[in-house]
Amino acid sequence: MMRCLAVLLVPLVLAAPALAQTKALPPGEIRANGDITFGNALKLGKRDAGKTIITPDTLQILGPGSTGDVSGMSATTKAGTARTLLGKLADLPLTPQDMGATCNGTADDTAALNSLVAYLSEIVIAKGTCRIAADTTWPKNKIIRIAAGASITVDAGKTLTIRSQFDAPFRQVFSGAGTVRGLRLAKPEWWGAQGAFGNTFDSQPAFQKAYDATRISSDPTDPTNASDGTIPVVEIGSGFYNLCRPWDLRPYTTAPVEVRGPGSNNSGGWLKPCAAFTGYGVVQIRGIPKAEDPTYYIRLTDFSIHNVRGSGATVGLAFNPDGAGYYLYGPAKSLVENVQVYDFPVGIEVQNTGTLVFDRIASIVNDGVKTDSIGMRMRAVGADNTANVGEVSIRDSRFVPCPVTNANQCTNTTGLLMEASGTQAGVNGVAAVTISATAFYGSNSGVVGRATNNGIINDIWLAPGTQFDGIGCSYVDFKATGTSKVNNINLTGVYHTATAPNCTAHSFVAEGGSSLMRGIFISNNWFIGITSRAGNFFGVSGLTYTGNQIHGDANSQTGFAPVAFSNTKDFTATGNVLIADSAATVPYIFEVTPSSSFGIISNNVGRGVRNGAVKNDSTAPSILTPTNYSAVN
Repeated sequence: MMRCLAVLLVPLVLAAPALAQTKALPPGEIRANGDITFGNALKLGKRDAGKTIITPDTLQILGPGSTGDVSGMSATTKAGTARTLLGKLADLPLTPQDMGATCNGTADDTAALNSLVAYLSEIVIAKGTCRIAADTTWPKNKIIRIAAGASITVDAGKTLTIRSQFDAPFRQVFSGAGTVRGLRLAKPEWWGAQGAFGNTFDSQPAFQKAYDATRISSDPTDPTNASDGTIPVVEIGSGFYNLCRPWDLRPYTTAPVEVRGPGSNNSGGWLKPCAAFTGYGVVQIRGIPKAEDPTYYIRLTDFSIHNVRGSGATVGLAFNPDGAGYYLYGPAKSLVENVQVYDFPVGIEVQNTGTLVFDRIASIVNDGVKTDSIGMRMRAVGADNTANVGEVSIRDSRFVPCPVTNANQCTNTTGLLMEASGTQAGVNGVAAVTISATAFYGSNSGVVGRATNNGIINDIWLAPGTQFDGIGCSYVDFKATGTSKVNNINLTGVYHTATAPNCTAHSFVAEGGSSLMRGIFISNNWFIGITSRAGNFFGVSGLTYTGNQIHGDANSQTGFAPVAFSNTKDFTATGNVLIADSAATVPYIFEVTPSSSFGIISNNVGRGVRNGAVKNDSTAPSILTPTNYSAVN
C-alpha cells in the first residue's frame, strides 16, 4: 500500500557543471515498509510508529539565514552517551564576550563584566584584555578565574575591588594606571614582576601593587564586608627580583597580613636592591603616626634579601624606618620566620616596634664591607616617649656579620646592637628582649647594649641554647653612661668559645654621672678557651654570678683573674668552677677592687691558679670570701 506525499515536485540541481540541468522528481510516497521516497530516485527517511525520521545521506545547510530550534537534537559522546546539543552547550562557561564584551583593551567592558559576575558564581575570563573604565566591585561568594592569555586593565583614577576568590596563572594579568584592591591573595607576577636569573628589571612597582591590593580585604567590624579567603597574603615566587626602591609594607589596622615566599635558600625567592637603589631598607615595615591605633600583626616567611656590591642600600629589613613619632605594635606578635638577610651594613633594624618574633632567621655577611657591619640593631632613640622597642623574641637564629678568621677584617662588627637614649629620664628604652637557641659567629662583639642620655635597657634574657663562637672580643657587652639605666640582664645556659687576646667575654659597666646598672644574673654558662677576662663588672649593683664553668686557654694572660668586680656592690659569686689549661696560668679566680662592698664569694673552686681563689683589695667588712678552693694543679 502506498500513500502520496503532499509535496510532489522538488527541484534538484546536479553538481556536475557540464551536465547541469533541472530534473523533476517522481511523486513522493510512503511505502508499505515505512520508507519515505521519491520513486527510486531519492530516499529521505522512514515513517515508523507515528514518527517521521529523516535520514538523508548528506545534509548540508548553507547560508547565514538558516533558522530553527536545534536544541533538542542529540549527539553521542565518545563514551557512548547521548547528549542534547543544549545540554552539551550548558557545560561550557559563559565568557565576557557572551555578555557583549569585546576585551580588546580599548572598548569599555565594565558593564558586560559586571553582568557576567552578577549572573554566575564562577566566572572565567578566557581571552583578551578586558577594560575596567569605572569604579567596580565584584562581590564575595564568587570565583573569578583568569585563563592563560587573558588580562584586565583598569583606567587611571578607577578602582577594581575584588571581594571574590581570585585565581590566575603566574604571569601578568593586571595593567593600567588604576587600582586593584580587596584581594586575599596577591602575586607580584600579576603586575609584571620578573624573577629570571640575571634580569635587571625593576620589580618594585609590581611588589608594591601586590601588597597594596590586599588592603581592605578584611573588615573585623563587619565580616560580611570581607573578601573570600583567610588572612591577606602576598606570595613571592621562586626567582631573583630586583627592587630599585624600598618595598613598603604597612601593617593594617583591620587585619593581619602575610608575605610568603617559597623558601630562603637557592631555590627560594630572592629580593635584591638594584645597583641604583635609592632609599633606606630594601624591605620596610612602616609604622603609623598614632600610638592609640595598634596595627595587626604582619608575618614575613620563607624568602631572602641579598645585597649587591655598590647598591647603596643601608638595611636589608627595616621595622619602622620612620623612627621616633611612629608606632608599630599590635595585639598579637608579628613574626619573621625563615628569612635570611645577606651582606648589608645593617642586616635587620628594629625601631619603635613591639610584639615581634624572629624565628629561624639569619643575618650574614659573606661579601662586601665587613668592618662595622651589624647583624641586627634595635634602636630606641628620639624624642621623649616616641621611641621604644619591646617584647621582641629571637629564637633558633644565626648572626654572622663577619664570617672570616681574620680579626682585622671584623673591626667593630656586632651581632646584635641595642641602643637607647632620650632627653628625659626613664622614657625611651629597649625592653623585654629574649634570645634563645641562637648562634653568634665571627663578629667582634656578640650582644651589645648601649644606654646613653637617659635611655633605658631592661629585661634582656639570653636563654639556654644561645652560643657565641668565633674570633669575638666582647661576646656580651652592656654599658650605661650619663643618666641612663641598664636593668635586669639574665644569661643562663649560654655557651662561649675562644675570645681573642686582651678581650672580655662579659662586660657590664656603669660609668659616669648617675648611670645605673643593676639586676645582673649570670648562671650556668660555659666559657671555653678564654684568654683574658670571662667577666668584668664595674658599677654594678645586685649581681648574681653562679654555677658558671670557665675553661682558660693555654695562652691565657697571667696577669688577670678571669672575673673582676670593680665598684660593685650587693653581689654573690657562688658555685663557679675555673679550669685553666696549664698549671699556674692565672693568679686568682676572682678579683675585688677597693671600691666594692656587700658581696659574698663562696663555694668556688679553681685549678691552675697561682695565688689563691680570691684577690680581695676591698677593705669593706661586707665582702665575705668563705669556703673557696684553688690549686696550682
